[in-house]
Amino acid sequence: MKFIKKIIGSSIAIAVLNSASARADVIDIEIIGQGTIRSVEASIDCTESCSIDNKSQTNTLVAQADTNWKFNGWSGQQCDAGNGVIVNPSQLGLVGASGGAKTLDSADINGDGFSDLAMISLFDGKVSTLTNDGAGRFAKKEVVSNLNYPSALAFYDWDNDGDQDLVVAVFGSRKLKLYLNDGNGELTFSDDIVIGNIRPYAIAVLDINDDQAPDLVVSSFSADTTGDLFALVSSISEAKTEVYLNNNNTFTLDKTLSNNAAITLDAYLDADSSLVVAAAEIVEKNIAVYQNSTRTVLDASASSYGVAFGDIDNNGTMDLLAANYRPANLALYIDQGNQNYSPAQIIANPDDGVTATAIVDIDADGYADIATGEFNALQFYYFKTLSYSDCIVNQGSNISLTAEFIQATSSTPAPTPAPAPAQPEETKSSSSSGGGSMSWFLLLIVAISLNKRLRFTP
Repeated sequence: MKFIKKIIGSSIAIAVLNSASARADVIDIEIIGQGTIRSVEASIDCTESCSIDNKSQTNTLVAQADTNWKFNGWSGQQCDAGNGVIVNPSQLGLVGASGGAKTLDSADINGDGFSDLAMISLFDGKVSTLTNDGAGRFAKKEVVSNLNYPSALAFYDWDNDGDQDLVVAVFGSRKLKLYLNDGNGELTFSDDIVIGNIRPYAIAVLDINDDQAPDLVVSSFSADTTGDLFALVSSISEAKTEVYLNNNNTFTLDKTLSNNAAITLDAYLDADSSLVVAAAEIVEKNIAVYQNSTRTVLDASASSYGVAFGDIDNNGTMDLLAANYRPANLALYIDQGNQNYSPAQIIANPDDGVTATAIVDIDADGYADIATGEFNALQFYYFKTLSYSDCIVNQGSNISLTAEFIQATSSTPAPTPAPAPAQPEETKSSSSSGGGSMSWFLLLIVAISLNKRLRFTP
């Protein structure tokens, strides 16, 4: 059985291609509207409702709309996987953040099978957990307040006792803070972690060398924090993104990945145990991906304040989500295999710049959703994943699906065409951290002093 394990703070393993949920010898397809459903492995095209007798191990169904029509998604039984997703562009509220919605991460912190969240509210230095009841409703509980500029956080089973602990990067104090989990979701401060003389801003936590100990990817820099965003960015110096290996909780520099200033980091180990790192590089305005220390610029069109990996279409490849400030949007890059990413799929265009990012099943419906935060609006929210673009089902039993096409003149948002199908690959392990910008802290102070809502326009 092949698995992908993405810890956007979570250690939940998702079975990709051999799940028991949807296995197909016969696929019954109902078509609503005008379009064609192609069964890739069987080389069959359905232009009206049909049944496909397919003995292939996997069966990929690709929807192609007729002229002046568009594909609106699958319904009926849920697909095992997909290639690309269809996301509702309307946001759903999670929880407010009185000090500015800075960063979030996800894990099942109380062992009930539902993905919980942790968040940073920047201005008041608060870190809180949001416990999920399984229906997308969250109970907020404060872990700590009055930290000196908490900039990032990441879940990881630090003490190897089977539950998810929390690591918080405190930029203003030049340290990481470790909060251990009692197994029921109660997080208690344990240790301060100081790494040389660096000032950690963004972090990712994962076991890089397979020695059962947590290692670190850390972005650090110095900057003038007395001015606005432009003063901050223009004054950044000593920027580094580095890998530190753990030796009895002493962290030793292994390699330097970059001398660029990363506002956000995320990382995982691919099927070959190679380290893959995503970085939102604020000065260069790049979204960069590092694999075996080789840097590839994925996008240079926007200033990204958050990046997160996650297998949003459940097909065994790790996709990438970016939260961009200017232009303000959420962009999804689908991994079509071997870190070959599709062009940006714009999920939403918020009013203000978004910061935090996470790919996580908020409402426990089997689809990974997109969670984010809007700093100026003081709000965390999410966008619900409705369907896969391509539908992948497995051999084994009957399955019934409905493919809906709607007229292009409809007000329903058109999904982005799905990338070409990719072959799933095994991913070993991973971790995640959130991100954002220091400048928001300074800007918020100004906004409060003026007693009006802050909007920054470069």
